[in-house]
Amino acid sequence: MSKPVLRFIAPLAVVLTIVLIGCDRTAPDALVARADQALTNQDYRAALLDLKAVLQEDPRHARARWLLAEVYLELGDGQSAEKELRRAQDFGVGVEAVLPALGRALVIQRDYQRLAELEIDPALAPQAKAEIMAWRALALIETDDLEGAQAAIDVATEAQPDAVDVRYVRARLLFEQEEHETSQQLAERVVKQFPDYAAAWSLLGEVHLVLQDSAKAEEAFGFAVEHRQYGWEDRAKLALIRVSLDKKAEAEKDALFLQKNAPQFHMGHYLAGVLHYRAGRIDQAEEALERALELSPQHFHTIYALARLHTEIGNTNRARLLAEQANLVQPNYVPARELMAQWLIRENKGKEAERLVRPILQAQPDNAKAKDLLAASLLVQGRMSEAAELFNEISASGSDKFEAQLKAGTGLLLAGAAEDAQPVLRRAVDLEPDNVKANARLVASLVETEASQEGLRIAKALVERRPDDPDALNLLASAYLAAGEDQEATDVYRRTLSLDPGNQEASTRLAAEMVANGDGQQALEYSSAGLEKHPESLSLLLLHAEAARLLEDHDLRESTLLSAIDAHPEEPSPRALLSRKYLDENSPEKALRLLSNFPETEHTGFLAARSEVYYRLNQLNEAQRDLEALSRLLPPSVELAWQEVRMHQALGDKVKLEAALNRVLTLEPGASAAKLVKVRLAILDGRFEEARALLAEDDLKDFDRKELLLTRIALELGVGNADAEVESAQQLFDTEPSSRHLFMLTRASLRAGKPKQAIALLGQWLDEHPDDLQMLIELSDVYQGQGMTDHAVERLRQVDKLDPENLYALNNLAWFLRKYSPSEAQIFGRRAYQLAPDQPSIVDTYAVVLAETKDLDGALRVVDEGIQIVDQKDTLKLRRAMILSMRGELDLAVAQLQELVGSDTQKDVQKQAQDMLDSVKR
Repeated sequence: MSKPVLRFIAPLAVVLTIVLIGCDRTAPDALVARADQALTNQDYRAALLDLKAVLQEDPRHARARWLLAEVYLELGDGQSAEKELRRAQDFGVGVEAVLPALGRALVIQRDYQRLAELEIDPALAPQAKAEIMAWRALALIETDDLEGAQAAIDVATEAQPDAVDVRYVRARLLFEQEEHETSQQLAERVVKQFPDYAAAWSLLGEVHLVLQDSAKAEEAFGFAVEHRQYGWEDRAKLALIRVSLDKKAEAEKDALFLQKNAPQFHMGHYLAGVLHYRAGRIDQAEEALERALELSPQHFHTIYALARLHTEIGNTNRARLLAEQANLVQPNYVPARELMAQWLIRENKGKEAERLVRPILQAQPDNAKAKDLLAASLLVQGRMSEAAELFNEISASGSDKFEAQLKAGTGLLLAGAAEDAQPVLRRAVDLEPDNVKANARLVASLVETEASQEGLRIAKALVERRPDDPDALNLLASAYLAAGEDQEATDVYRRTLSLDPGNQEASTRLAAEMVANGDGQQALEYSSAGLEKHPESLSLLLLHAEAARLLEDHDLRESTLLSAIDAHPEEPSPRALLSRKYLDENSPEKALRLLSNFPETEHTGFLAARSEVYYRLNQLNEAQRDLEALSRLLPPSVELAWQEVRMHQALGDKVKLEAALNRVLTLEPGASAAKLVKVRLAILDGRFEEARALLAEDDLKDFDRKELLLTRIALELGVGNADAEVESAQQLFDTEPSSRHLFMLTRASLRAGKPKQAIALLGQWLDEHPDDLQMLIELSDVYQGQGMTDHAVERLRQVDKLDPENLYALNNLAWFLRKYSPSEAQIFGRRAYQLAPDQPSIVDTYAVVLAETKDLDGALRVVDEGIQIVDQKDTLKLRRAMILSMRGELDLAVAQLQELVGSDTQKDVQKQAQDMLDSVKR
């Protein structure tokens, strides 16, 4: 139960205890007297101005400090009041005056801990003792320590039983002890004697609310706010009572007053939101309620009101989250449970919805809404017979009520009991023959039982009675569709549009038909007309975008989908479609911005698009996560299995890859592409006989010759059959001559021990393609392998002429020429080093060239600089040891080698270091 805000009376005896100091204060005292009168008249602004003027001139004016504290107490500013009271005490006000007022200030601040810790002298005067113990009792009430509060108020009563604050707190305690009538009597005696005691009026308002007397509660809270104009909580309660009494004008004034005078108090905004909502001013209601929630994030009624509002306007994600929050804050509030159940049903979480609704029906067996929700939750769970039984019960309980029959018939229809639904829906139609919704449900039940002609007859009869009703015409059009009379349906939808241009259903149906027929222009015209009247219709926006795609109007397609996202930020489908467009344009980063940070969804198009985006961006784990979610939601398909194949290939998961290939072959046994991938996987695993057997199967005989030859080459390479590898590589090169295929043929020839053949093939190719850098380098490598260094250098010089920045050529020329042409070797080495000073092999070659030309200082400098920037440092450290040894710095060389031997570097580097160390030591 919320606690009333207090208004207290400062007893005359307290003021009399003030010790005045100073001499002649005629002018300040006159201002103080005027402020005192303003305080009595509740003109707090005037009192503040006069008192601050006095204190500006004389900061030590004790009475001014005291009265300023009183003003702050009346304004509900406990913190400022406490500050002034402590100053007043410093300037001579006695503790018996300060302590009770300080108790009031701490109560206003809700600082009950410090109030409990206040030291109270047992020798305190009775009035002061009574007051401070009353405030302590009030603090204990606020912390639900009613036993402690009783003890404190007993002490206060013993000290001064007739003190007004003591009597008020006793009444409050009786109220909390649920002795409402006694509390009421005591509070009434207080306000009779002290009519301006606002806290007692507030307490009376609470009592009347408990006793369910709204009129008297309104009157009491009215007096409370009259005598305490800054009692924000009292005014909020008054406004709530007026809302319940349908006194809209008065309630709106209260809400406006609170918003203006207490903008940080959430209740003013909450009340304004509720009143706007009831008046149909949805935008203003949303703004006010969102502000209330911002100020008080745990205020249950704001949360619930916003949940209902966002449900109504279709903000799905926001409404769903707020409904869940409302149930967490107050799990036993029936409307919140019902709202949450609705959302759970929408999400097909029937079991969770049932758990929320059943307790409501146990407590309220006649709650029709809860009964509807329970039936719907059973429906979602597939418990059709139980749902149908409940819907029949709903129908029987309201046999003469149209709504009950319509609701029950609809439920039976949804439960799959179309035949049982028909008599119920016929009763609904008999009660309201021209009700389009009832006729539509009846027609749907007839279509479900394959009685579409009867459904068509009923729809025609309705149109005869309501020839100009667009809804009736749309029902007739849908009945024609169910009967297979598509052209008649189209004609009727066009008739609807002639009566109601832009009609949403007719525009959507006709636009969809045109899209299906590939007529983008007609689809665009229908969707445009519909969007003029329904600019945020998701279905029309998507059809508009699809029409733009058919017309290849890329800008219109993008802008339409962006509009759909703006209008429906919680919907995944427009994001999925627009991301597909960006993927088609090879802009996966742009697509990812649309799809990332979106709530979890089971929308298959969205998941498929996001998986593809992640795949394109090489974020393979994320791509696999979405693909796995997609696999759980969709039935097995060849397309989906191929996506899994691609994913597992990219991830290098051979086990899952083979499983996915088997799924492809199960769904499409003749899928030769999958079988070829399976062959290659078997080759990678060393299952060569299995691979050869698969290659021999008939499914692969007519497959792409190049792919088959590539696979055979891989197989023969795997088993080490070099001659067969050469044969297949030759066939591949003959089928499609290219540098890549020639490379494969020359390497196969070398493995078969036919270097002359490899040289001849490369020479012949270079005669025809003299600028082929790759093959020039390949021929150089072959010459090098055969010990024909001069020929290798000749080819590398050709590469250098064609590509002066080719590091491979520069580095190898430096290496080969270091013995025969040191000056040239230095030139080539320096050029390579200048291009790539961070590559270990380049640095090493240049250092060796410098060392062998006796430039040991230069060689050491190059190595040291390289060690600072390259990633793989150990080979350079090995070279550094060699150079140090050549310089005669054996101790340093030994230290460098010992470091390498004792490190966790590569084994070959360790061995070289050990061999060199042994050599140096000898």
